[in-house]
Amino acid sequence: MESAKKMLELLVEKTFQKYNVKSNVNSLSDEQKQKLRALVEDIKKETETFLANAEITESTDSRKNKK
Repeated sequence: MESAKKMLELLVEKTFQKYNVKSNVNSLSDEQKQKLRALVEDIKKETETFLANAEITESTDSRKNKK
């Protein structure tokens, strides 16, 4: 998980450089920050659900292949 965080930080940094965005500028209001946090939480939950379903499907498929 740590490597994913580092990769994301690098991607964001390079994107900021590409579009000449200063990363130290805080341009989000408190409401926008809250909406962003809620969006990230929703994406996290959807990802966890997807991964759980993928694991169930994978284990079901592997049982079918053994027969």
